[in-house]
Amino acid sequence: MTSNVLAKTGTVSPKHVLEQWPAVAGMTGGLISSFIPKPIKDKIVDSSKERFDTIEPASNELIDAFVQWSGAPAERYVTHLPPLFFAKYGMNMVAGLTGQVPYNMLSVVNQGSRLQIHSLTPRNTEITLRGRLVECTRERNRVRVHTQVIAGTADEPTAMTVDTVAAVVLGKSEKSTSQRKELTYKTIGTWSADKSEGQQFFYLTGDFN
Repeated sequence: MTSNVLAKTGTVSPKHVLEQWPAVAGMTGGLISSFIPKPIKDKIVDSSKERFDTIEPASNELIDAFVQWSGAPAERYVTHLPPLFFAKYGMNMVAGLTGQVPYNMLSVVNQGSRLQIHSLTPRNTEITLRGRLVECTRERNRVRVHTQVIAGTADEPTAMTVDTVAAVVLGKSEKSTSQRKELTYKTIGTWSADKSEGQQFFYLTGDFN
C-alpha cells in the first residue's frame, strides 16, 4: 500500500497556526522550566502531583485539514477526532510534565509514544487532560523520562491513555562490546514524505518538536 500524503500536503495553510498558540505556549513553558536549577525547582514544583487541564475544541476546518494531510479517508473522522490529533491538544501537557525534570530539554531525544484508545473522542467537545510524571531514571549517560497523559471528555474522561518516553543525553554513548543481532523484517507498507512535512505538522498541531 502506498500513502497519498505527498499529493495532499500542499493544501496545508499556515493560517492554522492561529489556533496553535495554547500548544506553542505550553511547550515553550515546558522548555523554559527545564532551565530552572534543581534546588529552586524542588521548592516550587511537586513532580509527583497530577496536572489537570481543559482544552477548547479545535475547529472543524483544522481537523479536516489534519485528516486530509494524513491521507486518511475523509469519511472516517466525520464525527470523531483522529487519535494522532492528540499532538494538537495534549503535547503541551507532555512538555510541561517533561520540563519538571532537572535537565536541559534541548538535549531530549524522543524515544516513542504508546496510545491506548479506550473510546472515540467526538468533535466539538472540550478535551479534559490528566497527566503525571511516571518516572525519571538515570542509566549511564542517559536519563529516561516517562510521562503519562489521560485524555477524554466530560462524558468519557478516560478515552485515551498516552505514555511518552524521552531520553536526556548527558554525554557520549559508551561503545557496545556485544554482537548486534540482525533482525528479519517483513514489509507491510510504504509511504513518502517531503522536507516540509515537519513544518506542516506544526501548522496543524502546534507541535514544533
